[in-house]
Amino acid sequence: DWHASHYIKCEMDKIFGYDRFVNEIIWNYTTGGASRAHLARKHDVILWYSKTPDYRFYPDEIREQRTEKSLARAQNPKGARIAVDNVTKLPTDVWCIEALNPMAVERLGYPTQKPEALLERIIQASSVVNDVVADFFMGSGTTQAVAQKLGRRWIACDINLGAIQTTLKRL
Repeated sequence: DWHASHYIKCEMDKIFGYDRFVNEIIWNYTTGGASRAHLARKHDVILWYSKTPDYRFYPDEIREQRTEKSLARAQNPKGARIAVDNVTKLPTDVWCIEALNPMAVERLGYPTQKPEALLERIIQASSVVNDVVADFFMGSGTTQAVAQKLGRRWIACDINLGAIQTTLKRL
């Protein structure tokens, strides 16, 4: 979150190397309230590093819908740079995915639980069917549940026995 992402990036640069940083992804959400004391803090940062320069990335798996404005512009022959039937575009580094609300069916009581839609996007962008997805802080098991739904194999661990039991029930 906003308290620590910059510190973590510095540490990750030390661990993996500055040149192994691939992207900063902003996960933007509107769930929750606003503040009169400061701007509402409605995003988290996801840091993407790769051990090697030949990492996997499948942007076509996470294409985004084009805006109505860009689709209307495509109708105009003088302003068209895209085909009329090209209704999706390659992703940007800002992902608007709602955070889990307190009443969400998938909510399991973990305060830092991420929505399945976020993990689905990450897994689809970086792996194919039968790849192995690893999560070393599994918490409520969202990564494993999504990986399994998408046909990926997975490895998971957590120091908290409650997290392991919650994940087993979920799967």
